[in-house]
Amino acid sequence: TLKNPAVFVVGYSAAYTKYHEIVNHTKSSNVPIIVLAKPEEITPEHLTIFGGHIYFEMCNSSARLLTIIFNLSLITPHEKR
Repeated sequence: TLKNPAVFVVGYSAAYTKYHEIVNHTKSSNVPIIVLAKPEEITPEHLTIFGGHIYFEMCNSSARLLTIIFNLSLITPHEKR
């Protein structure tokens, strides 16, 4: 069960060099990371970095992104008001 009502959504670029920092931050904060990219777009090195996170998802469309976020909301506890 997730404890933080947060999620990182990252638009993938092979030229970006700070994915280690993002993944380390999301791991330490227990926050899921969703990478918006086509599967063949992500380099093997970056896929290994992302794959080290238990809450990693990859999607290539906005519809899939919304589905993932909705599913995450179902496993995140909410305070009753």
